[in-house]
Amino acid sequence: MSDFIDQELEAFPIPEEAIILDEELNLSVRELIILAMEKYIKEKNLNLQLGPALALTDPSRSIILNKFDIQIITSELIADEAKISLKNSKIEGKGPQIILAAQVEEDSKIVYFKGVLTSEEFKGIINKKDMRKDEFNISLDSFNGGIDRLFRLVRLLDTEALPRLNLLSKSNSEIWIQLKKKIKFGSFIAIGAISTILIGPELLRPKLMGSIATLTPQSFEVNSFTRSSSEKKSICLLTPTVVRGEDNILSAEIKVDKPTIYSLKPLNEVKIIKDNKILWRKIATSSKKIEGPINWPLDPIKRGDEFKLSLRADGASLGSELNINLITYSKEKLNDLDEIVSKLGDSKNTWIKSINENIKIDKDTGLTLLFSDKAPASSELQKVKSDLSIEDRCD
Repeated sequence: MSDFIDQELEAFPIPEEAIILDEELNLSVRELIILAMEKYIKEKNLNLQLGPALALTDPSRSIILNKFDIQIITSELIADEAKISLKNSKIEGKGPQIILAAQVEEDSKIVYFKGVLTSEEFKGIINKKDMRKDEFNISLDSFNGGIDRLFRLVRLLDTEALPRLNLLSKSNSEIWIQLKKKIKFGSFIAIGAISTILIGPELLRPKLMGSIATLTPQSFEVNSFTRSSSEKKSICLLTPTVVRGEDNILSAEIKVDKPTIYSLKPLNEVKIIKDNKILWRKIATSSKKIEGPINWPLDPIKRGDEFKLSLRADGASLGSELNINLITYSKEKLNDLDEIVSKLGDSKNTWIKSINENIKIDKDTGLTLLFSDKAPASSELQKVKSDLSIEDRCD
């Protein structure tokens, strides 16, 4: 049986992101996982601590990372499913906020972090029948983002942004009865206070932060040639969202008439081209690179329009551009940014809610709203924009 597993593992490609530890180590599966996480933290030079110190290697316990409760589930490297315990999630306040899937090849000391699920994502997968069990088999294909997504979530979000997994959630009617017991309805002011609790910024902001944290920028390498050498430069594009076709041509489907362009890494040059004519161009200087979001600088895009977006990375030579075709479809109406902004008005809560809803439907429209110069001054929105603009999301 062991020989069969070894042969199967040899034929199974080890993921590039897998962490390979010293084969001489004599550690349990849980200890290997913790050691792999500590190695990742050290290599990324992150100032984060794993805990709790006295129970870190106990496979029945969650780990604490930057105050987030994380349940680890494990499987062999060649497995398709993993078993997850639901016991803690049936105890009020004990369920995890994040579930991390780790695949381990114990003999070769290889640890591969398949990805994570937030508590809300997990509840969207499990059904009522399985909730009655103490254990649940889950497909590892449900997990995504690897260990990078885990550390992105715990670094960018407030702990309140991700609720604990609660598989014994109460109905809306029960919650309302409890609210009525705690709050005396003496006036419309009290009712207004309840509305603020239910839809106020403290509730909306965590939802928006949760949506933002799941966004992953796209990284593109570009060869840059000089007289003395050649090297690879990269562009880290947050928006627009790019698709690589079979012919290796990059394109982005545009759904809003004034899309934002945003590379998290500095650029030397940006050009917008139509019918082989440069309609808009921005070039960095030796003292000032092109940084931050660029709101659409031309007239609104119309259905059927096609543009080419040309980006040159910081330090890249002329002729080393990344070219992206901006495509619209003649049968689909583009989102009218000015119309959306007009309807949103000056309400911070309305803006936050709209941005969050749009990001779920069309990331590019949501981000265009977030970085609009018409967005109201808001500490919540500013916090989201600051966290989103961290360049190490490109790692």
